[in-house]
Amino acid sequence: KKRHRTPPTSSGRTGVGVAEFSNFLNARPPLTLASDGPPPPRAWAERDPDAAARLATARESITALSSSLEVPPENLMTPDVVRRVLWTPPDPADLGAVLAAYGARPWQVELVGPLLRQALSETAATRAARVSAARAAAAPTEVTVDVAPQVTDQ
Repeated sequence: KKRHRTPPTSSGRTGVGVAEFSNFLNARPPLTLASDGPPPPRAWAERDPDAAARLATARESITALSSSLEVPPENLMTPDVVRRVLWTPPDPADLGAVLAAYGARPWQVELVGPLLRQALSETAATRAARVSAARAAAAPTEVTVDVAPQVTDQ
């Protein structure tokens, strides 16, 4: 009589399950994950200057509105929705429906929709011209005072 016996394996192969499990544990995740969203905003200027101009214009407008309403800008519209809309701009006529599809509430569409619609028309060239004009208007004018030395007779 044998008291200790090796239990039979179902496939007749020993150690295969352990090897497969070990390979699973040692497998590395992919270095990059596929994303359905736009790239990080810091890369926009290089990858699509017009999209970067649209984003900068929208951020300025939304920040100004949030200051006047005394609410955080992300309460007016989530940054993710703003980036998605401005990276792949929809037809301006469809903007409200696109914002709603991304989960924006009706009051958000009403408040921020016009700002985003305006930003959709912005290009890198139009933004550069607008910013340059604004800087020129805000720059202090140079005043030259010609002071001639006074000669006194003594």
